[in-house]
Formats: sequence, C-alpha cells, structure tokens
Amino acid sequence: MKFRLKPRMVDAFQWTGQPVREWPEWMQKLKTQECEDGLLAVNHVGGTDLAKKTDWIVSGAEKISVYSHFYFFRDFERIKAL
Repeated sequence: MKFRLKPRMVDAFQWTGQPVREWPEWMQKLKTQECEDGLLAVNHVGGTDLAKKTDWIVSGAEKISVYSHFYFFRDFERIKAL
C-alpha cells in the first residue's frame, strides 16, 4: 500500500531577534532563552531546539519544530486567511 502525507495547517513564526512582546501568543507561552551566540533555545516536550535568526519556529500537531528558511519554504506554503 502507498500513503501520502495529508496536508496540515500549522502556525509559524520567523524569529529575527525581535522582542518577546512582538511574538505570537503561542510562541510567548514556550520556554525560550536567547543564548550569548545569538541563538534562541526553544524548549518543548520533545527537548530543546536551537533557532538561528531567520529560522522559522512551527507549531503544529502538538509539536514544535525549528526549520531553516530554505527547508521551511520547501515543506510549507502560505495559505490564504480563512
């Protein structure tokens, strides 16, 4: 049998070093810490991911993931507002 991954909708936020008050609400609820080397440590149920500036943090299917700009646009496409 063959299967295809179903399209899914996710929330995404591109971190560029902006202050926490400018982050979306779901992102503000995460435990994060800006590291000395300019990375953002994003703590979630599965562990800790490091995001570089311009990386995308994605919340979907109860999972948080970090994608580089290239892989984000390879795997996701923007949807029109519902």
